Amino acid sequence: MAPLGEKTIRVRAGFVYMGYICFLSLVGARLVQLQIAPNAALRNLAEKQLHRTGKNAPYRLPILDRNGEELAISVPASSVFVRPRMVRNRKRTARTLASLLGGSAEKWMKKLKSDKPFVWLYRQVTPETAKKVAQKNLPGVFIEAEARRVYPNGELAAHVLGFTDIDGNGISGIEMRLNEDLLAAAPPKGLLRDGRGKPSYVGRQVLAEQTERKGIYLTIDRRIQNLLEEELERSMEETHAQAALGIVLHPTTGEVLAMAQRPTFDPGFANRFPVEALANRITGHLLEPGSTLKVLFAAQALELGLLKKDSLINCEGGKFRLADKTFSEAHTQGFNSISLEKVIRVSSNIGAIKVAQLLGSQGVASTLDKFGITSRTGIDLPGETTSASKPDKFWTPIHLATVGFGQGISATPLQVVSSFLPFANGGYLVRPRLVLERDLDTEKVSLKRVLSPKTAATMRDILVGVTEEKGGTGLKAKLASVRVAGKTGTAQKYEKEGGYQSGKYYSSFIGFLPADRPEMVVGIMLDEPSKEFYAGEVAAPVFRRVGERTLPLLKGLPGQTATAFGNFAPSAPLPQLSHATEGEWLMPDLRGVSVRDAIRILGPHFDRIRLTGTGYLAEQEPAAGAPLTPQSTVRLEFRPAGGLNSGS
Repeated sequence: MAPLGEKTIRVRAGFVYMGYICFLSLVGARLVQLQIAPNAALRNLAEKQLHRTGKNAPYRLPILDRNGEELAISVPASSVFVRPRMVRNRKRTARTLASLLGGSAEKWMKKLKSDKPFVWLYRQVTPETAKKVAQKNLPGVFIEAEARRVYPNGELAAHVLGFTDIDGNGISGIEMRLNEDLLAAAPPKGLLRDGRGKPSYVGRQVLAEQTERKGIYLTIDRRIQNLLEEELERSMEETHAQAALGIVLHPTTGEVLAMAQRPTFDPGFANRFPVEALANRITGHLLEPGSTLKVLFAAQALELGLLKKDSLINCEGGKFRLADKTFSEAHTQGFNSISLEKVIRVSSNIGAIKVAQLLGSQGVASTLDKFGITSRTGIDLPGETTSASKPDKFWTPIHLATVGFGQGISATPLQVVSSFLPFANGGYLVRPRLVLERDLDTEKVSLKRVLSPKTAATMRDILVGVTEEKGGTGLKAKLASVRVAGKTGTAQKYEKEGGYQSGKYYSSFIGFLPADRPEMVVGIMLDEPSKEFYAGEVAAPVFRRVGERTLPLLKGLPGQTATAFGNFAPSAPLPQLSHATEGEWLMPDLRGVSVRDAIRILGPHFDRIRLTGTGYLAEQEPAAGAPLTPQSTVRLEFRPAGGLNSGS
């Protein structure tokens, strides 16, 4: 082969040289494009790689009681995870993890061999453990910041609060019902990462601005909640009951001041408790109310004018045969003719049957509907249940009789306690609520007139007789300092397998105090007390102790909304109605009072009250000083505090 000429070599060298020049030019142009020229696609890709959001559980707002005391909070925590494809020495890594996190090396080896790109190793370790893992600098093993839900009061209000799973999602209670609200203010969070995916602390951390986190305020008062739970615990020890339930409601607004049950659980360690302990029996379980329902039917008979307080009812000497069944009194030898007031005071079953018969099946059914026994209360909790209205075929003479004294019909404890609100607030059925409005100018009260003021007042007097007059079944609910109105209920338990069970009862007492100006409605219910089972012996004393301990805490509370932001209450005494003539009053100047105070002043006397707006009273009709009768229509317009002077 002939040697190449000098010219040929030069030509070829030129081509090689030009090739290098072109290659370097392309590389240089590409570098300029990647590093200098603006490129939205590349910038987004870099953001995804360097500013990744971690796998951490979301931050949840705190849950606070009405006075701003913490009931549930989120605290920083750390978790350990692995990216298996990035692990270099699996055996050494597994041994190290075993020494730091516990368990066997084989356990961690299985996780390190996973085909998944991301595997949690240990959730929410202690800060000390997280620090030790980080110091080992194991390839592929990372520490992730999380938020852990903590319940600083342990078991307190467990069934109201509910609990979350380890990822911070609400599973029950308020945590579940308001899950989206509790997560709404969670700021996006991430860290600048290096090319290997590890958090980089060189440069600025990519953290969103911390927004102000106020939290969700409940109507619960932690002090009242605590004492209620203490008394329920004591009642379990004294009566050996299977369960104990308690509710404290504000009579005008329906605010739940306390709601508790025993047995209970610790929401911070819910997985350690049996499933049945987690269920909210107050809103999710049905029971037969027993004699507490007698009050509703008596009130309806009074409202319709079928009976008066002193109307005589033939109680048949203690035995009453209907069809093929004989009814007897529960704990008395029987009566002949006694007044309606005494029927309630001594809790006569036969007297109650006669009242139910007077109302008829349609009247009894409509009474149950009217007082909310057949519809959900709308409480701010998930899983509320109810017993539907009974069909016409249900209402046989026997069923009508048994429902008359509170058996053969089911309701939740909350429904039954709420049905007593009209007797305490002048005749209104109020929806119970658990969440306070964040804006103090907003006070929403859902109420419906179900009794006239006259009937409500008459029933209040009858219920006072239960705790004060001779033969009253609720004498042990009486307080020395104030008058108490209430009713006992002792219902034999019904079980599908064997019908009504001898020796198994629900014992309850529902009442309000002070009877002359009610500040709270309290319901106490015991499931299967094993020694004494009559409600007057086991439930009434618990009511008395709760009332004695709670009343001092309510000084100033019922007339205002108390929250962490302060107390809103009129600086001067509330205006009062004044008599003009018999059956006629003078309209007071109510401007500036809250919704609840307006209802407190006018509700016991007038049926036709029309409320619009929220906050504080801005306009009223009739004007101050105008005469009012029970048939007058009163129109009240409320506005937020900042708008009281506008338009008037």
